[in-house]
Amino acid sequence: MKVTRSHRNMGLVHLASALRYSSTELRADKEVVLIAVTRKGVVLRYASVELKADKEVVLAAVAQSAYALQYASPVLQANREVVIAALHQNVIALKYASDKLKADKEIVLAAVAQDGYALGYATEELQADRDVVFAAVAQNWRAVYFASAELRIDKEVVLSALTQDAFALEFAAAKFKADKALVLTAVAQNGYALQFASTKLKADIEVVLAAAADQRSALMFASAEVQMNFDALTQNLLAAHKALVSFLLAARPSEEAGLISAARPTIWKLEGLGKDAGQHVKQLIADFSGAPRGQAWVNAYICAHATVQRRCMMRCDEVTE
Repeated sequence: MKVTRSHRNMGLVHLASALRYSSTELRADKEVVLIAVTRKGVVLRYASVELKADKEVVLAAVAQSAYALQYASPVLQANREVVIAALHQNVIALKYASDKLKADKEIVLAAVAQDGYALGYATEELQADRDVVFAAVAQNWRAVYFASAELRIDKEVVLSALTQDAFALEFAAAKFKADKALVLTAVAQNGYALQFASTKLKADIEVVLAAAADQRSALMFASAEVQMNFDALTQNLLAAHKALVSFLLAARPSEEAGLISAARPTIWKLEGLGKDAGQHVKQLIADFSGAPRGQAWVNAYICAHATVQRRCMMRCDEVTE
C-alpha cells in the first residue's frame, strides 16, 4: 500500500493525541514529543517533566498553541522569549506567564496592542497604569472593565471608549452620562446611545438633535416634553441658523454681528441640507470675520455660539410654554 501525504498527516495527528496514552519512555522521547507538540501544542501536558523544561520543545508547542504555555515549567513561563512567542500566537498566553512577566510593562503593552482584553491578565499595578490602559481601551473599549477603579472614572479613558462604540456610555459612571460633551460624542456616532444619557440630557434639545440627526427614531428616548415639541423646536433652531447664513452672505455690518458662528452640522443634516453645509458656513465666517483659523476664530465662535444659543432657547421656551 502506498503511503500518501494524507496518511502521514493522519498519523501525526494520531501521534499527537496518542501521547496522552503513551509510555513513560515515549513521553520522554524528545523527537516524538517535538513531532506531537508541533501538531497539537497542548499535548505538552503529557510530556515528561524534563521536556516541559526544554526550551526547544516548549517553543514548538506555544508556536502551535499559546495554551501550551500553562504546561511549561515555571522557569520557561518566566522566560521572555518563550512568552513573547506564545503571545504572538494568542494573548491568552499572558494568563499563564509568570507573575514577574505579568508585571512587565513592555510585555503587557505588546499583549494589549493585540487584544485589549489581555489587560485582565496584567497585575493590578499595570491595570492602574494610564499608558497600558489607554493602549488596551484603544484596541478594545471593553478592556475598560479591567482598568483600576480610578481609571474607569477617568474622562479621557471613557472618551476613548466612546469614540469606538457609542454604547460604551451604558457602562459609564453616572457623572459621564450627565456630561454633555461626552454624550454628544456618543449620540453623534449612534443616536440610540441617547437612551443611556441622564434624564436632564434627554431633555436637552441640542443632544436630542444630535441623536436624531444620526437616528431619527432615537427620539423615542428623549424626554416626553421634547418629543411633543420636537418639530417646533427644530424649526425655531433651523430658522435661527438660516438667518445667520443670510446675514453672512450679505456681509454687511449689523447689530447681528454677534451671531458670527458655525451652523450646527447636525441640524443641517437633520433637515437634509447637505453634509457639507456646516463647513460651508464656517468658510463664510472666516471670509466675513477675517479670522480663517486659530484662536481668534475660536474666540469668535465661542462668543457667537453663546449668543445663538440664548436666542434659540428663548424661542424654544416660547414653544414649550
